[in-house]
Amino acid sequence: MNVTRCAALAPALALALAACREPAPPGRTGGADPQARADSVVERNLDERIFERNVVFLTSGRDSVLVVPWFFTSLARRGGTTRRVRGWLARADRWEAFFDERWQTPPERAPFRILPRGPVSLIVGLDDALERISFEEGPRRLEVVLDALVADWAGAGGESFRIHEGALQLGDRQVPGRVLDMNRSRRTTDVPPGDWIFLEGGPDVAAVFEARIGVPATGQPYSGWARRGEASLRWTNVEVTWDEVRAFQDARRDVPVAWSLRSPDGEVAGALRSVAAWLAAGEGSGPLLPVDGLFQVGGTLLIEGDSIPVRGLVRHVQY
Repeated sequence: MNVTRCAALAPALALALAACREPAPPGRTGGADPQARADSVVERNLDERIFERNVVFLTSGRDSVLVVPWFFTSLARRGGTTRRVRGWLARADRWEAFFDERWQTPPERAPFRILPRGPVSLIVGLDDALERISFEEGPRRLEVVLDALVADWAGAGGESFRIHEGALQLGDRQVPGRVLDMNRSRRTTDVPPGDWIFLEGGPDVAAVFEARIGVPATGQPYSGWARRGEASLRWTNVEVTWDEVRAFQDARRDVPVAWSLRSPDGEVAGALRSVAAWLAAGEGSGPLLPVDGLFQVGGTLLIEGDSIPVRGLVRHVQY
């Protein structure tokens, strides 16, 4: 297994390398080990459950934008676990899907743990904290580094969002930024989760918005969280509207390319527009096919009356 622990661990712990544990499905936050938050979830229903771990690097500051999403998904059944790892790179307003692999494993005690695969390796530090995701294949070397924790939020459905200071190592170049580490899980019989948004507004602002229902549509209610300086902000009801759509012919659906958001009390509002999109049509029997999408976006957020330029990622799905 291509998982590395920091040398600071005691020698006895090195024997447990093969069983290293990653932060997993969400629950209580506030600095607690994410691993402990997962155990009760798995014990309640191991038969048919989907675990989702999304790690997204986003450049901070006003330099050119780099976005690197890593998506780890596992479907746990009694007969075994189906896993998938995907990686993308967005730069110069263009998307590249550089890694996508599925595989099967025998039944696992902890299917929520993310695992390395082929050219994808993980570095884990003290308290089983994910520190790096590395990709090395041929001449390409790409590494996402998670440093100090900036914010830690939990959603009503048990999902968790952790914002870290971080960096991207791209070849010989290192770029500072922010990293979102997001966990959520559900039963296969549950309504699939909806869209989410990760935004960065310079060194003092980072925000996450998540659709409260899984049916994609304009005017959906979202929950929102933000870190502004030392203040942590939360909005329980933010309406996100599709201001503009375009046809995605492969799926025979319309997809949004511009969004506006606003809370009823006006404490947060904003406008976002797609800069570059990655879209894929899924398989299906009907005339309308599923949509799997990533949008690099730019725009503004109004927080408590202050206008803040932001850029970031919109994750968009249609089932």
